[in-house]
Amino acid sequence: MRIQLVTHGRKHYNETKKFGAWHSIAMHLDNMGHDIDFILKKDWLKIYLRYLKFKPDVIIVTGVIGYFVMKLKKLGLIRCPIVLGWNDYFTEQMGKKWGISRVAKMEYYMMENADYITTPSKYLDVISKILNKKCTYIPHGVDERIYDTEDIKLEGDLKIVYSGEISEYKKVDKLIEAAKNNDKVSLYLMGDVADENILKDVPKNIIHVGFLTPRETFKYVKAADICAITSDQDSTLKMPEYLALGKPILALTGRSAYVLQHKTNAYLTDNFIEGIKELSEDKKLLKTLSDNAKKYKVYTWKEVSLMVENILKEVISSK
Repeated sequence: MRIQLVTHGRKHYNETKKFGAWHSIAMHLDNMGHDIDFILKKDWLKIYLRYLKFKPDVIIVTGVIGYFVMKLKKLGLIRCPIVLGWNDYFTEQMGKKWGISRVAKMEYYMMENADYITTPSKYLDVISKILNKKCTYIPHGVDERIYDTEDIKLEGDLKIVYSGEISEYKKVDKLIEAAKNNDKVSLYLMGDVADENILKDVPKNIIHVGFLTPRETFKYVKAADICAITSDQDSTLKMPEYLALGKPILALTGRSAYVLQHKTNAYLTDNFIEGIKELSEDKKLLKTLSDNAKKYKVYTWKEVSLMVENILKEVISSK
């Protein structure tokens, strides 16, 4: 297949250590023998010229830039099918900066006009089905090397690890606040800081280790007693990584419940302070969460890419 992938990425999948979902999928589709034209943000003005030159069998769009690609198809300038990789909640993530109604219009225009939708979010899959759109839930995967992660030792009586963007949107400030006044907790934060004030004047038990490669991140996750998901998302990349390594998950009540079950394979709460307190006092519960996390079916990125490949073949053959 000739697959054109229009992304918000700033680096090619062959040039970066900071892999997003579609970077990983594109790399595996490439390794499987498909021709991939990976369009970065800096190339957006050349999208149509790239389309004419590459002549794709199918286009995948992974962000709001897909709105303009679908407009080109509406004008009859693009003739191949377009698949929306609906990975994120664009309106709530971008609406504050770019205008709620503007981003919402773009998001739902893409959803309405895509020939097919794939999503790693069960919540977005439900929305698509309610609105009668062809959609397949395909979960995020993990690097298959995660199971060979080496051991490291972290300091602290109760070691909590968070991996991802450090921002108020992700509600990391709530986790920091919960850990601040608990001298039993050592909170390790891995990731880029989006809001500089969030780490201002934090006590010594809050440790920011910066952005790490996936391999380095896995070491911290493996050494943790608890791994935290702070955002109201069920499509976060870290969730399958935490499950793959059998880690008790502390998460906010909300969309996470589409995937996780309270006190079965995660602890879901509206209050991180209460959640940390109960988990620190109940070792039996921690073991239950860990044991059940290990039983959860987690796919590698190679397996996920095979799912995507099958969907693309179906979409192309149906046109």
